[in-house]
Amino acid sequence: MSSNYRDELTLASDVYGAGQGRFPRPLSGMFRLLVFGAVVAVVLRVFVLETIAVDSASMGPVLMRGDRVVVLRKSYGESRMPQRGDIVLIALPGAQKVLRRVAGLPGDRISRTASEVLINGERAASVFPDAQSGRVELAEIVLKAGEFYVLAELPQAGADSRTLGPVKGPQLKGKAVFVYWSWARRGASFGPSWERIGPL
Repeated sequence: MSSNYRDELTLASDVYGAGQGRFPRPLSGMFRLLVFGAVVAVVLRVFVLETIAVDSASMGPVLMRGDRVVVLRKSYGESRMPQRGDIVLIALPGAQKVLRRVAGLPGDRISRTASEVLINGERAASVFPDAQSGRVELAEIVLKAGEFYVLAELPQAGADSRTLGPVKGPQLKGKAVFVYWSWARRGASFGPSWERIGPL
């Protein structure tokens, strides 16, 4: 066997062996990109973002049934307080979470008549009293440090500070910032509501 022929066999063996157990380069790069993307998505989902599906009309028309909302976790802390008007994710007893709007901040004066909520003497929301709702007139209270008064957009919605009282800072799990998808009934069928997608 000539030396040239042996050299060719050795070269072919080296090239074949070097490729054993590896993806072709384009597929290898794509696989790594997919793995990296999946890791980033998991980290964001666990530590930064939370997605909520709106399943009631209590926050309408701002948020409607079928909306899917991005919530920024840890939006608030000792140096970052909620602002009046923020839509926040609140943890209620029983592991229930709801989206509500911040109406009252620490130091605000809250009172309730038979028909409306007053914050610092100004009308904040109607109550629409119902004999079965447990809503009654409320003498004025002052929110303590770390307490917030939250309201649903619709006055007949039950799970807000009108029936639960002020919520504590640790109950605020994040700020709702974006509607990333919306699915609504249109006549006899369902379909996407593109016009509802966007920042809050």
